[in-house]
Amino acid sequence: MIDLSLYQGDCLKVFPQIPDESVDLIVTSPPYNVGIDYGVYKDNLSFQQYYKWVKDWLSECYRVNRVGGRICLNIPLCANTQVRKGEHLETFIDKFLLLMAGVGYSNRETIVWLKAHNGDVEKFCGNNTAWGSWMSPSNPYCRSFTEFILVAHKIEPKIQHVGVTDLTKAEFLKFSRNYWVMPTATTSEHPAIFPEELAYRCMKLYSYVGDVVLDPFLGWGTTMKVARQLKRSCIGIELDPKSVQLIKSRVDWGSSFGDVAFHFNQELTVTQ
Repeated sequence: MIDLSLYQGDCLKVFPQIPDESVDLIVTSPPYNVGIDYGVYKDNLSFQQYYKWVKDWLSECYRVNRVGGRICLNIPLCANTQVRKGEHLETFIDKFLLLMAGVGYSNRETIVWLKAHNGDVEKFCGNNTAWGSWMSPSNPYCRSFTEFILVAHKIEPKIQHVGVTDLTKAEFLKFSRNYWVMPTATTSEHPAIFPEELAYRCMKLYSYVGDVVLDPFLGWGTTMKVARQLKRSCIGIELDPKSVQLIKSRVDWGSSFGDVAFHFNQELTVTQ
């Protein structure tokens, strides 16, 4: 029996309901502070406010992670909407690594995600138009075809319980590289999603069957959908009520065939 627990609300208000050291793996991609319209969340804080907010929820992630538990955090290299490229690059990866270490995590891997079509590293997903100074060293800047998955653990590098793995030999050899070649995912139903393959690889490589996976920014529900498919329990938190309805549809909410227990809490909704 696996449990799927879906909370509608602000993750910082929901976290106190999650017990200490009850989560084996966290797989998530937070808002990037680049002005995306998430409906009920303001995605254009000052960078000072943003990093303070990141530290707050990372501290809660660390609290609920078990000893030996892991976090897989998908972020871009930089934010490029609040500052003009060519003038200043507000990099994220260095700040997030410091913030993760600052709340207690031990950083263990930085996986580069190459956003390529069908594994072809010459056919990238994204904008293929060159910007900056055209064919000139005057002021060129690079197109962004990569993101990162930052992986860290709590206190101990090894999982502290014995479990059953569903990781195949071929998957292990492929997923244990520090670069993953995967296409992006898009949908008209949500402005920012990551591919199911990303969640799949994180769960297969860093958790056992039956472990508890958390996503505090569930978005379109990808982490919960994949967790159910891979027979992991999942706790998902999502602020936007419209996204919550989409999540329920994607994970086939209530259709259990006797193998899934469903829990939904919408008491902590936050008004715009």
